[in-house]
Amino acid sequence: PKAGVFAEGQAAVVAEAIIAQHRGEPQQRWYDGHGICYLDFGDGRVAEVDVTFAAGEAPHGTLQGPSTGLQVHKGEFGTSRVKRWFNRDWSVR
Repeated sequence: PKAGVFAEGQAAVVAEAIIAQHRGEPQQRWYDGHGICYLDFGDGRVAEVDVTFAAGEAPHGTLQGPSTGLQVHKGEFGTSRVKRWFNRDWSVR
């Protein structure tokens, strides 16, 4: 994946599949190819791409922006990842 959000989504499904296999249970979920990522255009303008890359299908999704209003969404997205992955609050150093 070119964006980490897709690798993150795939990894969650793979982890669940490994746990299910270890427990002798059927796999409950398959990766759907969906992800949201942000593009920075400078001058405080951000765009949000909500896209699905499904096997055998052309990619499909939506693009919002660019706008300054999407900075908040991008910030929340980054902050939530730092908290989940590293168990700490985001701070600029």
